[in-house]
Amino acid sequence: MPKDESRAEGGTESKVPTRGEDATRTIRIGDSETVAPGEFKHISFKITESSTGRSVQTPIFVANSPHPGPALFLVAGIHGNELNGIGAVRDFMQDLDINSMKGTIVCIPVVNVPGFLNGTRTLPNGEDLNRLFPGVKDGSPGERIADMLLQILTQCDYGITFHTAVDQWFNLVHARADVSDPENRRLAKAMGTEVIVSEAGIEGMLRRAINDIGIPCILIEAGEPNTFDRTVIDQVVSGIKNVVYDLGMLPGQIQEPLFRVIVKKTELVRSDHGGIIDIKVIPRQLVNEGDPLFSITNPFGKERDTQKAPFTGMVLGVRTRPIAAPGTPVVHLIKLDRTLSKVQDKLRASQKALEAAVISPAFIGPEEKVFEVEVKGGDGKFDDYAT
Repeated sequence: MPKDESRAEGGTESKVPTRGEDATRTIRIGDSETVAPGEFKHISFKITESSTGRSVQTPIFVANSPHPGPALFLVAGIHGNELNGIGAVRDFMQDLDINSMKGTIVCIPVVNVPGFLNGTRTLPNGEDLNRLFPGVKDGSPGERIADMLLQILTQCDYGITFHTAVDQWFNLVHARADVSDPENRRLAKAMGTEVIVSEAGIEGMLRRAINDIGIPCILIEAGEPNTFDRTVIDQVVSGIKNVVYDLGMLPGQIQEPLFRVIVKKTELVRSDHGGIIDIKVIPRQLVNEGDPLFSITNPFGKERDTQKAPFTGMVLGVRTRPIAAPGTPVVHLIKLDRTLSKVQDKLRASQKALEAAVISPAFIGPEEKVFEVEVKGGDGKFDDYAT
């Protein structure tokens, strides 16, 4: 992605100031609202109009410290039915104190207000807002929203967008980022997820558009749509705090995961037959090549097929609706191969992790060093169908 030459050089641990970190700033929301240093505002920002001519407004929260520091945006609800990110951003912003923080935090918990009210991923006209960035000022309804949003977010130095899986799917909490950029890597690692998928995103995604401008931005996948999952939300809030601590915006102790794997290769394992799915794995489970992932039966219970793991890895996501047609994606795997035994050893070393729910990660103490590996090789294929 294009780099801002004033950004940190020399790897992810560099703490040299980046754009705007040594100054305060005034944030402008639209044509009339401003948030000066030392101000803390809740703003209802008009993003569009309904077909009856009424204003549709999205809530924007800006905490602008009187102390110089970086600006970070937190954006959720681009897809209206993806609620965990909305819950996480809402929870995080409740306790912010601008007098104890440095810099600026811009929170937009619900971007796609019409989709949120209707319980749908898309806008009312069927547009997927996360395929329309950077937007067009005089374009389609979604392109206009994307353009207005980008005018706000490009005032920031860093960004995080929050998503869940698509309908009928559950994703392990993980980060997606173009880690070839040191600052994207820094943000992804600071979130504290056990898995980071290294991929740049496709054209039209907010994260991709922000990266193309030269601003570090990552995406967090968290759970399933249409529900507030408290376990998932709490994990995401913890990750947001980690990022804020890492950027020096608030004092605090970063929680490191038991392990961290950075992967490029993922694969959706699909059903070859139609029928009822019996899934034999759950997110975060480790599997060896050839292990059974799911079986397909007919309504009478007769097994038609068993799909096995095509490689050694970890389960990143699973289908939650137990029926399938031929070609339906059922299990999403990340490739680990020789790394698997090291991850297993790390998990076995923590009795807490073994006793906890499988999808709930444990954290190491501040005196311990996180086990981290970047999985090399493979074709770099990232196999997913929505985000």
